[in-house]
Amino acid sequence: MASSNANNQGDLSKDATLDNPPEDSISELAWSPVANHLAVASWDNSIRVYDLSHSVKGEGKALFSFPSPALSCAWWPDGSKVVGAGADGSARLLDLASGNLNSAQQVAQHDAPVRAVRMAQIPNSQCPIAVTGSWDHEVKYWDLRQSTPIGTLQCPERVYAMDIRGSQLLVATAGRHIGLVDLNRPTTFAEALQSPLKHQTRTVCWIPDGSGYGVGSIEGRCGISYIDESKRYTSGSDGTFCFWDKDAHHRLKAFPIVGGSITSTAFNMDGSIFAYGVGYDWSRGYAYNTRDHPNKIGLHPVSDTESLSLILT
Repeated sequence: MASSNANNQGDLSKDATLDNPPEDSISELAWSPVANHLAVASWDNSIRVYDLSHSVKGEGKALFSFPSPALSCAWWPDGSKVVGAGADGSARLLDLASGNLNSAQQVAQHDAPVRAVRMAQIPNSQCPIAVTGSWDHEVKYWDLRQSTPIGTLQCPERVYAMDIRGSQLLVATAGRHIGLVDLNRPTTFAEALQSPLKHQTRTVCWIPDGSGYGVGSIEGRCGISYIDESKRYTSGSDGTFCFWDKDAHHRLKAFPIVGGSITSTAFNMDGSIFAYGVGYDWSRGYAYNTRDHPNKIGLHPVSDTESLSLILT
């Protein structure tokens, strides 16, 4: 599929490692939409926020905890707040402008772990809302000024991943189900699809122009599905990370092994920094999570040649 010559070999020599990373596997990385602030959800029960504005290794800005593993995190659209989701079934909100950077307010509750949380602007709502997807087969919508959800979407199975772009919500569940939701009608699926991959979905993400979405699975593969199905294709992964030109179906760069499983990735607001979490991916259960597994966050400066029409596997 892709050439293996030296020009396709990515360079990690300029990558930095974030100081004071979480003490257990990273569940999710999320960049602020307005600044180089990075939120990190971890299996050590914490949501941490790092400021990378002045140091490539980052400075700790805030930390709040759950009684059980933190599984997801997301930013308020203006970057003033961070919301996290946990295995205890709750979502919690930290206001970074409040002065209390270690205490978060509970804003949502499910009957099972909340696997994904995102922020959205529903038409006619006066402020952004939190969207939580849970293993209880429900997606709930929360006006954070209220204690009860303003809407609920019933899903065919446990929610494993979500993404939002504009008024379009993407929901991936167990059973390889993928649902498209128009947030003008948030309690019903506009379209029910199936993952192009053969195994359990791990992550989903909209293509920036909204023409389709990427799907990653536990088999180590990535699929690109377009709303126009004639453009659909899948691509393999070799256990590191690769940058792809999605339009030419061509791998731009394949990077060396980073020393462990990559559990989450994210680009910052302008695409100049690519963050990747390295640690145990829980694919073999609790018994195999030993002290030998690294827990670190790498920060890769994206070059001009890497940033052309790329996607990630």
